[in-house]
Formats: sequence, structure tokens, C-alpha cells
Amino acid sequence: MRSGLAGLDISPDGGTISFTARPKNSTAPFDTWVIPAPIGGVPRKLLTDRQGMRWSPDGRQLTYVLPGATRGDTLFVANSDGTGERELIPVKGGRHIHWPAWGRDGQYIYFIYTFDGSNNEPSDVYRIKASGGVTEPVVRSQRRAIYPVPLPAGEGIVLPRIPTAWISDCGGYRRAAATRER
Repeated sequence: MRSGLAGLDISPDGGTISFTARPKNSTAPFDTWVIPAPIGGVPRKLLTDRQGMRWSPDGRQLTYVLPGATRGDTLFVANSDGTGERELIPVKGGRHIHWPAWGRDGQYIYFIYTFDGSNNEPSDVYRIKASGGVTEPVVRSQRRAIYPVPLPAGEGIVLPRIPTAWISDCGGYRRAAATRER
């Protein structure tokens, strides 16, 4: 399993797990596979050469990334069966789009925005409407703003940091420590 663009995901109904993999000792691109949950059954390829898949909160749509190495990445939205693919963010100038995360209301998709393929500094968190439009910054950082987790009521996002996790409103203006350093 590969986790640079995102980890596994569990469908909103809890019945399916998605993950990114490729055959052992292969140089083929990574694909997105699904398996019934709880663990059991035969894995089925859902998306070819696509990674970082996330189900929308209602389970009707997917978002995922087409990794482009030094060219940068592309972000897509599709129906939950992988059909009807729409490009939301085209590849552009080496920009990487990693760890997409749906807002709880399904209106926005949040993601890491960086020019480093390994999520190193500097990296920001941006969002785009799931219906399309322009990207907008949510949290800008000279360091690492990574792994956005939208809060349930839509009032902000949590950004895990070591040793302190941060909560930011969706405009990126109000930030508060969610944990305390010891």
C-alpha cells in the first residue's frame, strides 16, 4: 500500500475499504482497489492509475489524484463507481495535490498543495468546490500544513502537527492549538 498521496478510506456505509496498490515487484502505476469490509473477499480494481481516493460524505461521489511526478498532479471527481470522471484541477507547473478530504457537507474538497512530492516544507492547505471553480487557500504556511481533517459541523479543519495539533477556520485566519505541549 502507498500512503504519500493518501491512506486507505472506508465508505460512508462502512461496507467497503479502498486502498492504493500495484502488483509485487512491478513498476506499473499504482491503482485504487476496493475490498469488502469487514476484511474479506477478493480485491477489485476500481480506478486505474489513480490514487488518494476518498468517498464523498453521502457516498455518491469520489475524489482522487492522477499523480504526474515532476509535472504535478491532477484532481478529479467521479461517480462512486468510477464513471463520469471530471477534472477539477489540471496539472500545472509541478504543483502536487495530496491527501484530498471532503468537507462534511460535500461542498468542498480540501487538499495539501505543495511543490514537493513528499509533502515536505513548504506546503499549504487549499480547497476547491466539488462542483468546480477556482482553488482557494485555507491555511498558508512557510512550514508544513498537511493532512487536513474537516470538522463535522464545517466550522474549520484540524491539522495534525508534532507535538501540537492545530484547528483553523476555513478562511485560514483563526488558528488555535488543539493540544498542549508537555
